[in-house]
Amino acid sequence: HGLTDSPYSMRALAEHLRDRGLYVVVPRLPGHGTVPAGLVHATARDWSAVAEIAFDHVVREMGPDRPVFIGGYSNGGALALNHTLLAIGDDDRRVPDAVFLMSPAVGISRLAFVAGWHRILAEIPFFEKFRWTSIWPEYDPYKYNSFAKIAGLQTFNLTGYVQDKLREHERNNSLGEIPPVLTFHSLVDDTVSTHDVVMRLYARLSTADHELVLFDLNRKDSMQEFLRDRGASILEHLNRDIPLTYDFTLVTNADDDTQQMAELRRPAGDAFEPVRPLDLTWPDQTYSMSHVAIPFPPDDPLYGVGSKEHPLDLGAMAPRGERGVLRLPLGQFMRLRHNPFFPYMLERTDEWLAAFQPAVEE
Repeated sequence: HGLTDSPYSMRALAEHLRDRGLYVVVPRLPGHGTVPAGLVHATARDWSAVAEIAFDHVVREMGPDRPVFIGGYSNGGALALNHTLLAIGDDDRRVPDAVFLMSPAVGISRLAFVAGWHRILAEIPFFEKFRWTSIWPEYDPYKYNSFAKIAGLQTFNLTGYVQDKLREHERNNSLGEIPPVLTFHSLVDDTVSTHDVVMRLYARLSTADHELVLFDLNRKDSMQEFLRDRGASILEHLNRDIPLTYDFTLVTNADDDTQQMAELRRPAGDAFEPVRPLDLTWPDQTYSMSHVAIPFPPDDPLYGVGSKEHPLDLGAMAPRGERGVLRLPLGQFMRLRHNPFFPYMLERTDEWLAAFQPAVEE
């Protein structure tokens, strides 16, 4: 799961995989799922240790002859990558058979590094609030709203470990040993860097069994005057005539005058295939995917569309009133909290994992 999150963020996917016959473990990472102050003392190495314990547990349960996968969302994606890269070339570790990522933290803002020197001031009682980027009311039962600066620094350190290992495998010509990686990511992500996912991870992958799936902006004509052209350079790179070393899929509008969705697929080393229409549409008044939406289905009881199973109904809140009255920034409520294309993500995940799963007798 991601930073400040809890295992709940992986629950929908975990239950889907369980129902398909997989044995699934979703560990709670140190500092999470209790109170926000828990993240003041947790470190990236603590999180990595728990990921290793969970993975080793699954290996023992499944035995040596069954495929074992590892996956993660956001900060958890960085942990999954880090674990995989450490296992390659280490005879004492099992390399995962495949890696599944949602909005992985391959790179984040270097401003997170500033949290390092803030620790010095934070040790002085008068400056204790320097430990926090934000302190908000904690109304979300599965995610912290307040954010400890040191937690951002730990994720920054973790992305550094991942990049160090990628460079090491590059020098050792062992990038080809990275197992197949499937990633779902928003073209515009305000938490982690889409550029780094494309240019610092996928651009290094040297075999054709990896795939990147990007969720585009809502390209309907009536939306365009409201949108900044973010992600244009990434799409320009992916659309160039130079062959890609991995499969690329863009989920986008079927054309400029509809919210109906389509799939544009570009196999490794080839050009785009014909457009495949999807039985999906952009919800009304939705202009893009968001980082926090990727792992949650539209019918999620808390973050979904008008489920009314929680008094706050976080997925459908659209508060109206005067400026300066709310104790939280309005953007806190307006950010998309569920993935309208979650069924598509499950379908593609099932297709991808089927190649690794042994036959299961009825």
